[in-house]
Amino acid sequence: MKENVGFVTVIVGLTLSSFSTIVVALRFYCRYFLIGAFAIHDYVMLGALFVTWGNTILNYYQYYFGSGVRFSSLKETNPASVRAKLAGTLLTWYLYRFMYVINLFLVKLSILLFYRSIVTQVNFRRAIHATIAFVSLYSGAMVIATIFQCQRPSDAYSVKVFLGQFRGKFFGKCYNPNLAWFVQAGVNLFTDAVIIILPIPCLLALRIQLDRRLALVGIFSVGIVAIIASCIRVGILAIWSKSAGNQSQYGAQLLLWGQVEVNSGIVSASIPFLRPLFKRTFGSHKQEELGPPLRSQVPNTNKALELSSMEILSGPHNEPDGTPVWNPFITVPESLSSTRSSIH
Repeated sequence: MKENVGFVTVIVGLTLSSFSTIVVALRFYCRYFLIGAFAIHDYVMLGALFVTWGNTILNYYQYYFGSGVRFSSLKETNPASVRAKLAGTLLTWYLYRFMYVINLFLVKLSILLFYRSIVTQVNFRRAIHATIAFVSLYSGAMVIATIFQCQRPSDAYSVKVFLGQFRGKFFGKCYNPNLAWFVQAGVNLFTDAVIIILPIPCLLALRIQLDRRLALVGIFSVGIVAIIASCIRVGILAIWSKSAGNQSQYGAQLLLWGQVEVNSGIVSASIPFLRPLFKRTFGSHKQEELGPPLRSQVPNTNKALELSSMEILSGPHNEPDGTPVWNPFITVPESLSSTRSSIH
């Protein structure tokens, strides 16, 4: 049964990646045909999708070369065949480790760039900029640490170096990467939580009907699936790192939950842009204000993201005559609130 985990991983990866492709394709359809504008976060998410497919292909070859089974259970009796499969496993895992980090980075960067495109409040923008800088720095550090796991990078996927450690012969100078992977997993989980939490207070403050407000919160909260998958993956990583036998046995499960984590992030980040397709469900009113109108609600047509008059507000203050005035906090882009026909 355990030997089938690798096959299940391939099927799940193909299914989830295909679903993500459909969602991203619909996102670009809405952005181009219904909104008529793209933004940098759209292209970053497209890049994340391409890397996801790259990892899915790697998952297939990891299964082909034996991930998810013990090498002692391989049917080949020819040592050369076993060494060939071991070489393929080491190389595909080497590539997967830093591509996985890049994949997560692109998904998170796309989400944060989207947040930045709708933010007007200075402190919130600073928080987003700080998060972007942090995610960029730790992702870059992890990619470098993974590529240079050994003094000579090719030793990281060398069969001779790998087998030598079990015979007490160390042919290459490599560090034990387990600590780095645990740090990466922990920081990844932390940043997932931060990205999910960031927009929630703003959405709850949105001055629209409660059911629509909760619907928007629900859409953005789909990313909780990524956090759950990340937690499970950390637990499997703890078991996987205990021994070489566990690494061959539980490697496919790491790949499985990595696919769930990445694809749920892509889907949850793209669903809000499909709103024009479900206009009847969410309603078509551009103005959802309960208080006085803002000082300026004229859209800037020079920007890729046209801004709607529907706003998330930070709170009121009073003019000298006692009239309450709402300060703009976050603006909702047209891509979440209307179609091209409603842009004037």
